[in-house]
Amino acid sequence: MKNSPAQAAAAELRAFALTFPEATEEFPWGESAFKVKGKVFVFMYAHAAGLNVSLKLPQSNATALDKSFAEPTGYGLGKRGWVTCKFEGSERVPTDVLKPWILESWRAIAPKTLVKRFDGGLASAPSGTSAALSRKADAGSTREKKASPRARSATQVGKDLKKIARKSSKSVKGTARKSRKSGSGTARKSAGETSRESAARRTRKRS
Repeated sequence: MKNSPAQAAAAELRAFALTFPEATEEFPWGESAFKVKGKVFVFMYAHAAGLNVSLKLPQSNATALDKSFAEPTGYGLGKRGWVTCKFEGSERVPTDVLKPWILESWRAIAPKTLVKRFDGGLASAPSGTSAALSRKADAGSTREKKASPRARSATQVGKDLKKIARKSSKSVKGTARKSRKSGSGTARKSAGETSRESAARRTRKRS
């Protein structure tokens, strides 16, 4: 039994399930029950005839039930999205299929705050998901790098606009000063001409 495919698969899946945040294992009714915050997200029973694995699959339920090894879980759990996978004797256990389902089941059962922490990379990620978290972090860094030139460009445009505004303001002020000077000169000139005309008239009267 120790060297059977079912036992090897059970050991692999057990190690995977226990790497999730707050995951624990208990042994009710002679089978493994993997829990998060006291609630079961995987039942697993490795026995002489093979392996049984039960999970809650709110998204993959229909897809899972199309598999020859899957059926709705008994005791009314099937109506709540639970699926039981049964593997007999030396039948190959597709751990690559079951692992994403274990992740889905954990997400369905775990508290939303814990799932949010996990998705944000703040909690320990299970094997097989660290690469996805790394890609998410790298994508975030790439977006920041791409955004930086735009941010710098926008800053530069703002500075240029301020310079243009200052130049325009100076130009308007200069024009206003020239206009005032020109107006004052014209006024003085007109006043001088008026004075000369008055003097000429007075001179003609005296004559």
